[in-house]
Amino acid sequence: MRPKRLSRRWVALFVTASVLSSFGAPAWAGICFTSGRVYVQQKVFDKACWYLECARREEPSNIDIYNLLAFARSQQREFISAGAALEIGLQLANADPNKNKKKIEQLLQMRRALNVDLYNKGIGAFNKAGTPSFQDERTQGDPASLQGKVESQYGVPPYFSIVNEGGRLQEFWYYPDKGVGFHFMPGATEPTQLKYTPYTGLGKAEEAVVDTTVFGPYQGGSYFGEAAYYFELASYVDPASVDTYANLSFVYGVLGRAEDAMRAAKLGSWPIPRTSASRRTCARRR
Repeated sequence: MRPKRLSRRWVALFVTASVLSSFGAPAWAGICFTSGRVYVQQKVFDKACWYLECARREEPSNIDIYNLLAFARSQQREFISAGAALEIGLQLANADPNKNKKKIEQLLQMRRALNVDLYNKGIGAFNKAGTPSFQDERTQGDPASLQGKVESQYGVPPYFSIVNEGGRLQEFWYYPDKGVGFHFMPGATEPTQLKYTPYTGLGKAEEAVVDTTVFGPYQGGSYFGEAAYYFELASYVDPASVDTYANLSFVYGVLGRAEDAMRAAKLGSWPIPRTSASRRTCARRR
């Protein structure tokens, strides 16, 4: 299965004006909501987040808060919180869909707008990587080699992948029980240590909305790794996007992250990817 390559041309520049015009500050609005809206307008997003979170705690059933909060969080690159805010807003609005039809449309529009930039970054990285091809056996060098040093300290990797991307062999080892992975790049004098966290999707929105993890731009050295990073972020802001899960599942399979590939496929109700990498990785789980 190949990832779906969609041509998405949403224009994200409308978002600020749309949010501000849609959610004015009514007479009953508290100081937190009003201040948060003003700070969004002024593009002072750290203060906007503080005041809108204050408003959410004061009036958790006020649907109008959640679009503004999601937008402000996304501008701070707090994508988990942004996606959760939209999810909570949609849950509240869907309790009375006839009454809240316009608000539902606005929340969904925001969700798509936040997803598109991250999704397209993932597609761009995947296109740079080209068609993946794989090497069946992991490197088993002498104890002085990079792989040998890692194996002597961490043991045999439960998961690995050696994939050709753009004519360069990239080798990945994962130790989920230790929360760590390693990327052996061509010509590198040291392996790049990766923090490994199992992918679980957005999770419960009520808990995720206060997760203010900041996700900076991708800093690794693999196009497939970059694609996975941005598809993962896209899945947080739009946990209803089947295309995002399908692409994320496929790329996780390419990278040898078999369990994460299966979780992403399940979240998107998508068939488990049938790349040769994912089949081999599943088979050699120790």
